[in-house]
Amino acid sequence: MLRPGGQLRFFEHVRSASALTGAFQDLLTPLWARAGGGCHLNRDTAADISSAGFQIEELDRFCYRPLRFTPAQAHILGTARKPTATT
Repeated sequence: MLRPGGQLRFFEHVRSASALTGAFQDLLTPLWARAGGGCHLNRDTAADISSAGFQIEELDRFCYRPLRFTPAQAHILGTARKPTATT
């Protein structure tokens, strides 16, 4: 629940901008989603946030290696706000 005008803060792993890595994520996602409780490696979370009616105010894209022996993964970090209704 977010009050009108409230700020949504997000930090998510997302589909890679690299065509090769993105294709690998597409291939791996069905199995990963079943094993990872619905986690999708290839989501475009920024587009999902925008299509839900939020305006993205800040967005930083970067690669991050969450564990020492795992490959680096594309992530986004940012803030968004849902515009308040005007009367």
